[in-house]
Amino acid sequence: MKRWAMAALVAVLALGTVGCAADADLVVGEADDGEAVEIAKGRTLTVELPGNPTTGFNWLVAELPECLKAPDEPGFEADSDAIGAGGTITLVFEAVSEGEGTLELEYARAWESVQPLETYSIDVTVR
Repeated sequence: MKRWAMAALVAVLALGTVGCAADADLVVGEADDGEAVEIAKGRTLTVELPGNPTTGFNWLVAELPECLKAPDEPGFEADSDAIGAGGTITLVFEAVSEGEGTLELEYARAWESVQPLETYSIDVTVR
């Protein structure tokens, strides 16, 4: 009986955690590629991916669901003080309306019309 009660408690706590997560700002990264995420309207979705803008490459929005507002400019934090160092590129999206769709990003040079070096996508639901 105790084992069943403990399993039920763990299940309830896990469900409660998932429900709360949708009400907070959300940060996703490389490990979340291809995953589905849920966020509350009015919150922010931050995507942090490795990159190096000094090479001309940046993470560009290829497909944006209507429920998200595009970021103004990507942020960048270098991994070191070395000139030309790579680091983390950050894009912050605002959940502006309820809905769902796929957010697709491409790691490419904006002026080139070739296949992107890398792609990233997540399915987003805004509640």
